[in-house]
Amino acid sequence: PVDSRLRPRGLEGELLTTSADLTRYFEREAQAWEALTYTKLRYIAGSSEIGEKATDAAEALWERFAADCGFADSIREMRQKLEVSDAEKNFKTSAGAIYDIDFLTGFLLVKERIHPKNGSVRDRIWRCVDAGLLHRHDAALLDHGGELLRTVDHLTRLVVGRRYKWLPTSEQALRATEKLASAILNRVF
Repeated sequence: PVDSRLRPRGLEGELLTTSADLTRYFEREAQAWEALTYTKLRYIAGSSEIGEKATDAAEALWERFAADCGFADSIREMRQKLEVSDAEKNFKTSAGAIYDIDFLTGFLLVKERIHPKNGSVRDRIWRCVDAGLLHRHDAALLDHGGELLRTVDHLTRLVVGRRYKWLPTSEQALRATEKLASAILNRVF
């Protein structure tokens, strides 16, 4: 399923956006957090020409925020809103969780104009190392932490049978999640 609220201008926008409209939106209206989101943009299917036009349009967005002296403050504010919006422990939004790793790498990629910007969080972390923006030790901590959080998040869904924001509360489900995570990650918890 596609959430149509996640298009430019949300529910108010056109269902389909032309390359020219997308470029104008990126140049004038898009928010700082969207610059991070679109660092994951990549062509996966359909017309490669249209995919290339969308990626070219995103260049305007990245350049706009790379030059914006308020970019870091905007990103920090958005991240704090996400953390406050869900006060419970959460694999994604809690302090030090997946979103922190994602926001950090996306910010660095945009701010330092590192291209191409797509790829997994792991790819993005190590691209920051290659560019001299993160020390290898710090990147390894982010990589291992992100891997643990993503793995446990997915395993919790499998064990419990539905999405859970944090570790399961029943002892049996908690043990099953721990056992699976240990086997998959080859670590003892």
